[in-house]
Amino acid sequence: MIWPEMRDVLRAAKFLEGKARHTPTEESADLSEITGGRVFLKWENMQPCGSFKIRGSLNKMFHMSEGERKRGVVTASSGNHAQGVAMAAKMLGVRAVVFVPSVCPITKRKAIKRLGGDTVELRVTEGLYDEAEAAAKELSRTEGLTYVSSYEDHYIVSGAGTVGLEMLLDEPELDMIVVPTGGGGLITGIATAAKALSPRIRIVGVQSVASMPWVASWQSGRV
Repeated sequence: MIWPEMRDVLRAAKFLEGKARHTPTEESADLSEITGGRVFLKWENMQPCGSFKIRGSLNKMFHMSEGERKRGVVTASSGNHAQGVAMAAKMLGVRAVVFVPSVCPITKRKAIKRLGGDTVELRVTEGLYDEAEAAAKELSRTEGLTYVSSYEDHYIVSGAGTVGLEMLLDEPELDMIVVPTGGGGLITGIATAAKALSPRIRIVGVQSVASMPWVASWQSGRV
């Protein structure tokens, strides 16, 4: 993967105008009172698919060749990324095959189909995310579909970076951004944009104690 630069985030932002929402960055009175500082929330749940995932998915598919779009895409997701891919596929008229693990909630499966409509084929695999990803990559290899990673992709990360760009445009005095980390695409994109606009800003990744591989990797010196 070629790591994105600020110019890539700016290009993504220009393309996403009118397609993904510039969501509000608003101060939380309750959290500000609890912490004794000014705490802002970035309302990415206001995106049509319920998360920031639409940003990277649209940016990725837009930059695919005509031949790649005709063949279609395939992805694996526990739910949120799949909804972004489904919505982007419908908007751009691209066939999408989405693999989800059996633990994916029914509500998310229904949302994937609702957002993607006839352009999306949903396949459920046994096991957890790793099995879904393996199945998606195998289909990509055998049928020539473009695999859309939820985190390890130049255009996905550039699209995610527009979240950080908007935050600093709306609140230029931010001195720290706290980012939930899953695969790492969101925090990488946000850091790319935020550090370019405000080099002294701190970027802090957080994970639930129930699933914290990044924390364990960081503590062991393997990140």
